[in-house]
Amino acid sequence: MASTALDFGLRAAVIGLALLVCALLLMDWPFRTLTTLRVALGAAAVAYAISTAPYFPLGSFGWNAPLVILFTGSPVIFWL
Repeated sequence: MASTALDFGLRAAVIGLALLVCALLLMDWPFRTLTTLRVALGAAAVAYAISTAPYFPLGSFGWNAPLVILFTGSPVIFWL
């Protein structure tokens, strides 16, 4: 139980930091292609951290489908 709580805490910290970096990147105006790719990669990292959490319902392909699609496309975003 303690390791699961630690896992959730660390995931929450990573998600918060990644969203903060994405928000700071979005403040850069005008948007450049590299900035949008960095924000997309940060969003993919957030989606991966959420989708691979313990007790995350993997069987239901409803509301979590956009998260799965986003983090499985992260290698493409990385190579772009």
